This record gives sequence, C-alpha cells and structure tokens, in this order.
Amino acid sequence: MTIVTPNQTLIHKAGAFFQSCIAFPNETNQRDGFSQVLENAGFPQWPLLPNSTEDVNCSNIKELLSHLGPFPLFDVAIRTRSKKKILIIYEDNSYKYSVRRLKDDKRVIQDAIKLMIPDASQEEISNLTDSIVDITKNLTAEIPA
Repeated sequence: MTIVTPNQTLIHKAGAFFQSCIAFPNETNQRDGFSQVLENAGFPQWPLLPNSTEDVNCSNIKELLSHLGPFPLFDVAIRTRSKKKILIIYEDNSYKYSVRRLKDDKRVIQDAIKLMIPDASQEEISNLTDSIVDITKNLTAEIPA
C-alpha cells in the first residue's frame, strides 16, 4: 500500500498507522519508535501538557475530535496470533467501560506520557490522564447500548 500524505482517507491513515506499528520493534530507541507511531496516528505533539507550546481550547465535540482524530470513537487493537501482528480497527456501539478496562487505559496513558515526557510531574501526568479518561467516558456514555 502506498501511503498518501495530503488528503489522506481513513484507509490511508490506518495503513500509515499499521506500518509504523509493524516497524516499531525494529526501533533501537523506544521513545523515537513511539514518537513515530504517534506521528503516523496524527498525534505528533502528544501529550500536550498545560503550558505546552500548543494549547487546545475546544468549545464543542466537533472541534475536539478534529484535534484528536478518530481514535476516541474507534478501538484500535493489535492482536498476536501465531507470531503475526494483526491491526484491527473497529467501531463497537455496545462498548461500555468496565472498572478493569478503565484502570488498564489509565495505566497505558500514564506510561505513554512518562515515556514521551520523562520530566513531567506526577500531578501533570495524573491531571492529563484523568482528562483523557473523562473525555472517553463521556463519549462512550453518549453511545446508545
């Protein structure tokens, strides 16, 4: 698949994300590899902590999603079967957060922030993590079962 940069369709974005995930194990620097995955997913400046060079003020969900991309609405999973990595992107309208899933999500977000910004304070990490989880909970609460 040839990845087109301007005016990418969702398929092209998924392809770019997939290729960066596949290349990740070959990275010698974990932070650089993770940065490349985030850039290909449309989040080159993630995470944005308060007082970052880019402040995001969104007055509605449309503005927020235009900044975040499609990932709050779609689950992205990488499954391993027979030592082959498979990228799955799907929409699940019956999706509801369980306590275990929420704890797992928070841990992954915190670990990613620590990797990307090692000098972030625990308070900054907690505040950003809570904000991301709250947005996700609000978005999934609005989806009918």
